[in-house]
Amino acid sequence: MLDSYKTKPTPEQMKVAFEQIATMANSLQSLCDDIIAGKNSGAMGMGAQSMAAQIGWIADRCIGFDVKESDSWFLPPTWERVESEAHHA
Repeated sequence: MLDSYKTKPTPEQMKVAFEQIATMANSLQSLCDDIIAGKNSGAMGMGAQSMAAQIGWIADRCIGFDVKESDSWFLPPTWERVESEAHHA
C-alpha cells in the first residue's frame, strides 16, 4: 500500500491545503499579537508553536518534500529518543 504522504496532492487537495495554511497563519498572527500584548503567553506560545509546525508540514507536503511521517513534526524530540531506547532495550 502506498503511503498517502508519498503521493502528489491533486489540484483540489492543494486548494484545501492552502486554505488551511491561510487559516492557520491568520490564527498564528493573532496568537502572536496576544503574546506580544502579554496575554497568557505560555499557553499561547505552545499553540503558536503547534500551528507553525502544522503550517510547515502541510506546505512541505504539498510542494513535494519527503515529509516522511508526521511524528517528527508534531511530537517533541524526546519522542524519537524514547522510541529508539525502546527498540534497543
